[in-house]
Amino acid sequence: MRARFLAILVPLVLGLAGCEGKSGRSSEVLTGRLMLNDQPVSHATVVASVGDKEASTPTAKDGTYTLYDPPKGTLRFKVYTIPPPPPGMPTPPSLPGQPVIPARYQSFDNELSFQYAGGKQVFDITLKP
Repeated sequence: MRARFLAILVPLVLGLAGCEGKSGRSSEVLTGRLMLNDQPVSHATVVASVGDKEASTPTAKDGTYTLYDPPKGTLRFKVYTIPPPPPGMPTPPSLPGQPVIPARYQSFDNELSFQYAGGKQVFDITLKP
């Protein structure tokens, strides 16, 4: 009885795990690398938005990022190394060794956009000083 149960359960669990990919994540994924002055930007936050829908993720040491289930459509991006302060408050200093993201990239009012249609896509972000 136990062997029969395991014979049914194991393929079912493995099959379900394979449906969403690694770590149970969706197959809707946007990846890329964040660069500034030809250098990868680590420990930054990348935020993608379409209308009132947003997705955000940190960058890895090599500047790569992965957004799971980003909204579909023309994505606008903002990038920051520390969360922006509330309106009217001064911006805190960057962490030691952390690049300073130009102010125009810390809001959605910049040239960064990408048409995300779903599935697995790549958008490398190159910030200009």
